[in-house]
Amino acid sequence: MKTSQIKKFCILFCLLLCLSGISAAAGSKENEPARIFWPPPPASPRIFFVKNIPDHSVRNPSFWSRVGNLFSGKGRWSLNRPMDIDVAEDGALYIADTGQGEVIVYHPKTQRLKRIKQINKKESLIAPIDVAISEGILFICDVELKKVFALDAKGKVLFVLGEKEGILRPMGLFAKDHKLYIVDTAGSKIIVVDFQGKVLLTFGGPGKGDGQFNHPTYICVGRDHKIYVSDTLNFRIQIFDPSGAYIKSIGKAGDGTGSFTRPKGLASDSFGHIYVVDAVFDNVQIFDENKNFLLNFGTGGSSDGEFWLPAGVDIDKENFIYIADSYNQRISVFQYAGGDE
Repeated sequence: MKTSQIKKFCILFCLLLCLSGISAAAGSKENEPARIFWPPPPASPRIFFVKNIPDHSVRNPSFWSRVGNLFSGKGRWSLNRPMDIDVAEDGALYIADTGQGEVIVYHPKTQRLKRIKQINKKESLIAPIDVAISEGILFICDVELKKVFALDAKGKVLFVLGEKEGILRPMGLFAKDHKLYIVDTAGSKIIVVDFQGKVLLTFGGPGKGDGQFNHPTYICVGRDHKIYVSDTLNFRIQIFDPSGAYIKSIGKAGDGTGSFTRPKGLASDSFGHIYVVDAVFDNVQIFDENKNFLLNFGTGGSSDGEFWLPAGVDIDKENFIYIADSYNQRISVFQYAGGDE
């Protein structure tokens, strides 16, 4: 082939690439889905749907994408029954997948994945239901083993909590300010330990009265340093001071705003709002700093922004909201955009 012909071929090839890029960009804009947000118009949007993790929206990745994923360790992965999520300071997601019997650590920026199944030579996870990460220590609650494990950054077991500490059936964890808060569902109580495993505080008991529980599940500590507990079968959120003294409750049984059917996951954002996941309503209700109902988002289903028996929730420092959408086998991500201050 002559030099002039080669030049013409190269110029034509470049033009075709440019045209295909322009048409692809135009097509992507035309096919770009409408943003999903709450509340609906004419009110100003406050909550936006961001994405699902894992994101399998690309059904047929290209050959070169598959090759790249093969060598990079990335690619498709799945969840089975995610029940809780905790976001680390570096943005890594720690997911308790009860269905797969493991904790999955996912780094969104690098798309790196790590699975934690074996705790030590004699013991493996069976049904991890909650997880918390703080100060480089990973806490895992296994509801079948009836134990709480504390692991360092290298996976070494620091201590194990269980029957000796009076824990009957742990289901919820929250770690903050060098304290680990444990929900003992069968014992209808809250146990607080330090990061060496020493018990500092125990409060609660079975019943329907103030400070008593009926199948408590999840827990969080808010920006106000108060302790929030999902008292699931009493259909309320109970609030306690740092010493475990009862303050007040939010909600009651019902199907209206501010009421609950199965309150589960709890989290607090940088504005002091409290987020409550309701597994039967398939939504999340938000309460302001004065514990007044603010708004809710989500509905039942499997499309973007919909839930099927959601469970745990966590919120990062940028107010991205991560929901363990358990029966949809994914983590759904939202962002709070403000608008009520």
